Amino acid sequence: KAEAARARLEALAGATSATASARVAVAAGITGITGIASAAGVAGIAGTAGAAGMTGAVTVAAASGTAAGDGAPSGWPLLPLLAADTTVAIGGRILGKPADADDARRILGELSGRSHRVLTSIAVISASGRRHWQRTQVSRVLFMRLRPADIDAYIATGEPFGKAGAYGIQGAAARFVRRIEGSYSGIMGLPLHECALLLQKAGWRPGDAAPG
Repeated sequence: KAEAARARLEALAGATSATASARVAVAAGITGITGIASAAGVAGIAGTAGAAGMTGAVTVAAASGTAAGDGAPSGWPLLPLLAADTTVAIGGRILGKPADADDARRILGELSGRSHRVLTSIAVISASGRRHWQRTQVSRVLFMRLRPADIDAYIATGEPFGKAGAYGIQGAAARFVRRIEGSYSGIMGLPLHECALLLQKAGWRPGDAAPG
């Protein structure tokens, strides 16, 4: 059943990417059993942010018994599940993770002296797996003008790799940021305000103990 659920999620991810220009990330194994899906929520058309594919992906995950459901071992904590994904967009185009140093140099050059958007979508499934919620948080980040030496020095740190937009605001790239509008935690990759709102809808309350 776990393999069937994963296959359905992967098929949905491919269909969504083709039809709605949305990046859907399948975070397989996030529960330690069958996995859960999330979406970057970027439609990429005229710079419009949406949540294309998020609801569908979450519905499939829930229907597959992902959320502490049919496949959970005895004693598995009945808690909400959360997944998130982040992307960076500029001028209506999505900037993904750099493939190599040259790609990181190109991406950072595009961000130099310009404002860009950071979009993080989150999805929460209730402990029963019967309800789900999603939200996309959009922030704007303005970079200073970067000299080639600035870019090369940053690439040498290794930080750009594995990060959408080739930078992490919580690291050495913080010195490039002139201004942000929105959520700092969202730019990092997990908007805490939106997470708390959705988890509360799923029944979690501040002060609830984490599973031991």
